Amino acid sequence: MILSNVKKALCLAVSAAITALSIPFVASAADQTDRGKIGIYEYEMWNRNYVGNCEIEPGESSFTCSWKNIEDNYFTMGQIYNSLKLNYKDVPNLSFSYDFEYTPNGNSFYGACGYTMNPMMKYYIVDGWSNLMPPANSAVRSYGTAVVNGHEYEVFTSYRYNYPMIDGASTMPVYWSVRKESTSINNNTTTVHDCIDIAKHFDSWRAFGLDTSGELYSANFFIENNDRSSGSAELKELVFGNGNDSSPVSVDGKYLDKNILMVPDQDGYYIRNDFNEVVGDWEPRENDMLELTIGGFNGTNALHSYRRTSDVAGPTLYLGTKTFKQGESYSFGAVVMQNTFSSLKFELVLRYISPGGTPEYITIAKANAEKDEWTELANEHFKVDIPQGSRDLTLAIQTIMTTCDIYIDDAYVAVEGTKPMFSINTVPDSDLRGDINRDCVIDVFDLVSLRRAILEIIASNAPIPANSDINDDGDVNVSDLVWLQKFILGAEKLPTSVTTVAVSAN
Repeated sequence: MILSNVKKALCLAVSAAITALSIPFVASAADQTDRGKIGIYEYEMWNRNYVGNCEIEPGESSFTCSWKNIEDNYFTMGQIYNSLKLNYKDVPNLSFSYDFEYTPNGNSFYGACGYTMNPMMKYYIVDGWSNLMPPANSAVRSYGTAVVNGHEYEVFTSYRYNYPMIDGASTMPVYWSVRKESTSINNNTTTVHDCIDIAKHFDSWRAFGLDTSGELYSANFFIENNDRSSGSAELKELVFGNGNDSSPVSVDGKYLDKNILMVPDQDGYYIRNDFNEVVGDWEPRENDMLELTIGGFNGTNALHSYRRTSDVAGPTLYLGTKTFKQGESYSFGAVVMQNTFSSLKFELVLRYISPGGTPEYITIAKANAEKDEWTELANEHFKVDIPQGSRDLTLAIQTIMTTCDIYIDDAYVAVEGTKPMFSINTVPDSDLRGDINRDCVIDVFDLVSLRRAILEIIASNAPIPANSDINDDGDVNVSDLVWLQKFILGAEKLPTSVTTVAVSAN
């Protein structure tokens, strides 16, 4: 496979854009800063290298600000949650309402922003921008759309590398939710009264498979400006806890709340998850964790359940009782894998709360999974035989007498008799060396996938993705990453033979 000059240029541009995304969190001595606390809200102004002019006049729940010919600059007002060490789901009413007057001239955007720690992550929820929709560069990955507070947002991720933080330079992901329709216009004054339910945005990021397990560090209303822009703004009133969205959140047109009446699609599926892009509505049962990991049964990724401390821990999917009713039959299934034991028994179960309030479960299907082999776990004719008045119907995947990591792919719930999403014997495969994400193209996104795969393999004995032995030496390590980068840049060719590989931490 030979990349064209255009593709080489694109890859170099992507790499340069990733590097250019870094903006310091800890201001250097050369930067202009002003920060403090009035009432319950912290405020901050930052201006890189004192370029141009900017001012802030804070009030108890408001501020006025202006900027002129700045290089990079932001204004924020909000709350610091670091001392609580809480996940976003445990922070009450994580939302705010705002009254805002905004007059931008050049590149500028506003909304909500903040950080999580352990793991570290920066997030932006952008309600309005002036002349360029952020993040406004090619070094991002697009996931789809989410509807929160009645507005449709595009979801992206990017990275910041060697980012100066309080405890030293760090590399972190950046999560973006950007309104498709900006509330502002460049060189015009706009008055906005609106709400941002920050917790609901976290829910949507989690549904796309993004890691939201960190401890919430901060949440702010913000204005960010760059590229020699100018402007002025007035945050007239900021009220935290006053922006909750009572409507169900939808991701790519599908509601996360399943306690609504659903209808099957044209193929008979009520729910189907291939886990290539999103976790969907699957949640951990106990203290276990869920993530998307490279090496799926039929596609790029699989659902990885880890930190399991009991055999019943694992992914669960809330079904509700409006669609899935007592006495009716359905088709349930998934494919599963483990890479710890020579053989391990999986269970697909239906959990519910009885009318008396007792947790109960019924086994839908059982299967023995050999090490490193995908195994079908399915029942095409399962009757929901539970007492009338039962509630909290939940589908769960677990193991018997073990607590190892498990992998799940192609999970579904469908009308009775519906076949599995993909047969174990008819899975398409790709032998295109270097096509790590299996999109039939070798590009910079395969480089990102291979880097993540090597880290996962070394850290947790994760499955080895197909086509990852780039230099054909029978091993998967950093050498393959370097070789793939050279190939993408046109400085190296790839071997054509296929080799079964081992894992190396070299």
